[in-house]
Amino acid sequence: MWSAETKKEKDKAKKEIRECIAWYEEKEEIQNQQWKATEEFKILKERELWEAKEQRAAAVGRGEKIKTKQSWWGKKFKIKKLKRKMRRGWTPGGM
Repeated sequence: MWSAETKKEKDKAKKEIRECIAWYEEKEEIQNQQWKATEEFKILKERELWEAKEQRAAAVGRGEKIKTKQSWWGKKFKIKKLKRKMRRGWTPGGM
């Protein structure tokens, strides 16, 4: 028969999850910095800015206000956060 988790075990699990999330966020940040340093990113950003500028100019000509979204503002690499009581196991650096 399984006993309920003790406070110590719960605190340890929460600490491990926080550490793992911090490690993955750091990894995500590094990957996104590397992505933003590539030529592909620069081309994407320039093209999207040019297209947005043309869309805004066309909208102003029609007397409308327009908001355009650029994908380069977001992140290419997003790491899913871990939650306590996940059914699958995890290891730091293993995801």
